[in-house]
Amino acid sequence: MQGIILAAGYATRMGEQCRNFPKPLLEIEEGKPIVNYLVESMAALPELARIHVVTNARFYDLFVSWRDHHPLRAMIEVWNDGTASVEDRLGAIGDLRFLLEHAKVDEDVVLAAGDNFVSFPLRPIYDEFHRLGRPALLTVVRPAERSLLRGWVCVRMDETGRVTWAVEKPGDALPEDIEYGAIALYFYGPGLRGQVEAFMNAGQKVDAPGYLPAWLVGRAPVYAYKAEGAFFDVGTPEALQQVRAMIAHAART
Repeated sequence: MQGIILAAGYATRMGEQCRNFPKPLLEIEEGKPIVNYLVESMAALPELARIHVVTNARFYDLFVSWRDHHPLRAMIEVWNDGTASVEDRLGAIGDLRFLLEHAKVDEDVVLAAGDNFVSFPLRPIYDEFHRLGRPALLTVVRPAERSLLRGWVCVRMDETGRVTWAVEKPGDALPEDIEYGAIALYFYGPGLRGQVEAFMNAGQKVDAPGYLPAWLVGRAPVYAYKAEGAFFDVGTPEALQQVRAMIAHAART
């Protein structure tokens, strides 16, 4: 299994804080940036051979420096997608395609967005992935505020957990019965490279990783794992402060 962390975004919602600094390297605790939590979670999975971090030309050197000082540096590889601005970015699926091609990844994959923070372990999701026969497996949560689903990958599942309907960012078209949304944490089987190629050839949107599994529904088996625990998409300064406060509170108790 290979781990892939998408970290080539330009964090426009973070303002000056990330104008010249990558969001995944912002610290949650002193000396521990957001991406470290994902790396530690992935590294704890059985059979994980390597963790690939895809970034851009603007932040490549910063990620290499981070990698070189990380205790798990031997299993981390940093990739430069060659872009240098919002205007020429590849998008999340474009970066996934770039990595799969250049790293020649053909085995199972655990994929995450570099600005996601989760408090739950990945091992139960990994175990479910194998129990199901290694289909595409989404990590879904029920948000505290249902309105958040308007900007998530919303899913409908049958009694076996198979996803029967999925839409990325439904906005005001969110159906009344939808309670769960997928976060940017996915497990994929060895057919991912072909699926990404078919997705790209179909001219689909590439800016968010959730467009791929939503497109796969009805074309390949896609399942959902209901996770319990804290999840944050650290997309704004306010979300970053929330995560920092949560971690600080947990350290005091």
